[in-house]
This record gives sequence, structure tokens and C-alpha cells, in this order.
Amino acid sequence: MENEKKIAERIKQTTLLEDIIFYVIIIPLILISITIIWQRLTEPDKIPDILGYKMFVVLDGDMDQAIEYGDLIFTHNIAPENLEKSNLIAFRNNTNKVTMHRIIKITEDDIGRQFEMQNSVNEVGDTKYVKENQVEGLIIHRIPNIGIILYKIQKPYIILILIGIVLLIGIVAYYIAGRLDKRDMKKATENSY
Repeated sequence: MENEKKIAERIKQTTLLEDIIFYVIIIPLILISITIIWQRLTEPDKIPDILGYKMFVVLDGDMDQAIEYGDLIFTHNIAPENLEKSNLIAFRNNTNKVTMHRIIKITEDDIGRQFEMQNSVNEVGDTKYVKENQVEGLIIHRIPNIGIILYKIQKPYIILILIGIVLLIGIVAYYIAGRLDKRDMKKATENSY
């Protein structure tokens, strides 16, 4: 009888853990994925964001000293009037490529604000002028070297391999859990005689 209570308690704990994983991790990931896919379909020229936050992978070493090749960068949407000198921002350059540099000067005219950018690798300004509509966001966080891993795993064949590995682990874990439950039930029934 006592073993049955232990087994029931363990099953209850396992179910609770599965629920927590499902509601805290799986559902938010699904919602984020749906949001990003929807944004890509409805506005293909814009970079998808989640509540104003965007992620970028640095694939060029010619950025600011605070940013390195392979970094994962997080930005937050910000009104151009709130940008200040020395802010590190992500912006679209003239070739529509996202670049990250530091603001060294802000000018304003009848068209709007312009930001003169400096690449810290060069000691002088790049004479890159960015208009306020080219700003993608203020850089708020950097995770070193993770970006290159994310960039590599976005290839379709790698995604399929990763999905296969996750499914295989899930099947093996399910099989092992079933075998353990059968063993525990068998022990419980043997002990009750």
C-alpha cells in the first residue's frame, strides 16, 4: 500500500513537471514562432520583433568594439528622438544590410534627425549618416558567440536533424518511463501479497 502511494506521488510529480514545461516553455515558444512567421508573411521587408525586441547575429567583424563576430545582439525599438550621442544602435545601411555602430553626432533638419555613426575599429567617423527611418533599435544586450551557432542551425537539414534527435530522446524517455512504471507497479503488487 505504501509503495502504491509512492508510485502515485511520483507520477503526480512527473505530471506536474510536464505541465510546467508545457505551459512555461513550449506554449510561449509556439506563440513566439507563430508571431514571427506572421510578421514575416505580412511585412516581409521588416525584421520581426517580439514586444519591440529584435535579435541579430553579427556576421561581420567591422562593427563596434563592444560587438564581435558571432555575437547574438538584442535590440529594443526606440523613438529616434530618444537616441543620444554614444548610443550603440542597429540600423539599415544604404544596401539594406543591418549594421551596428555608435552614434557620434546628431543633427536635425526639416526632414528629421540624422545620426553620424562611428565604427570603433576606425578612430574617425565613418561619415555614415543614418536617417531616423533606418534605425532598427537600440542595442541593449549581447551574448558572445551564440549567434554563429544559431546562424548555422537555421539551415533546413540541420533543423531536421535536431528535430529527429529531440524526437528520438523523447521516445527513449517515454519508453524508459513506461518500463520504470511497470517495474514499480509489479513491485507494489508483489509487496501487497
